Amino acid sequence: TPVYAAGGEATDAALALIGESAETYDLGALDQTLGSIAAAAGASYASFAPTTAAEEQAWYYPADLHLTAAGQAALAELLLGQLDEDVR
Repeated sequence: TPVYAAGGEATDAALALIGESAETYDLGALDQTLGSIAAAAGASYASFAPTTAAEEQAWYYPADLHLTAAGQAALAELLLGQLDEDVR
C-alpha cells in the first residue's frame, strides 16, 4: 500500500493530530478498515486506495490530502461502476 509521499505544513499538522507523519502514514489503513466494516454489515464496498505512486500524486493535493480534480474524476468513475454493479 502506498504511503503519502508528498507533504507540506498542513499535511504534517493534520497527521500530527493523530500521531502520524507524512513519511509513514498508510493511506490504505482507512480503506482496509472501511472494507472490513462493510463486509461485516453485508454491504458492498469499493476500494479507492491508490495502487501506484503516480495515482497517489495525481489524486491528492500535497498540502492537505484533499482530492484533486483527477482524484474526484477517478472517485466518480469508481462510484458509477459500483452503483452499476450493485444494481445488476
